[in-house]
Amino acid sequence: MPQLDVSTFFSQVFWFFIFFSSLFFVVSCLFLPRLDEIINIRSKGVLDSFNGSTHLLKLIESQIAKYNASLNAAKIQAKKVIDGALAQVEEMKADVKNILEEEDKKMSKLIEEKVAKFKSEYTEELKQTATSIALVYYKKLTNSEVEEEFVADLVSKEF
Repeated sequence: MPQLDVSTFFSQVFWFFIFFSSLFFVVSCLFLPRLDEIINIRSKGVLDSFNGSTHLLKLIESQIAKYNASLNAAKIQAKKVIDGALAQVEEMKADVKNILEEEDKKMSKLIEEKVAKFKSEYTEELKQTATSIALVYYKKLTNSEVEEEFVADLVSKEF
């Protein structure tokens, strides 16, 4: 086997060092600086993007805080307006109830007065009509006469 021949070790090791040394210098002088530059640029870009994101996050949080404060203030103001409107509605309801009660009392009084007037106007006429009807029936049933004053007293007791 030629790989294990000791006489060729020195030349293989020599060329190994030459090849890998030149490869090391090419990689370390050409590729690594460019790769380092690309990594630094990307790191800077990522860091700038992260800083911008944190700045935007702070702005958003401050806007959310302002929005929530405005929303709470609007809720408080809306509650005050609604409570005021409800109080006005209750007050108006009480006023309307009082007005309706007064109107009801007036109408009841007016009706009572008209009924009393009607009663007083037609009671006497009704008594006379009832007396004359009673006299007519009494005469037809008994074939006798009775005093009109007696029947009028009986009819007036019923009224």
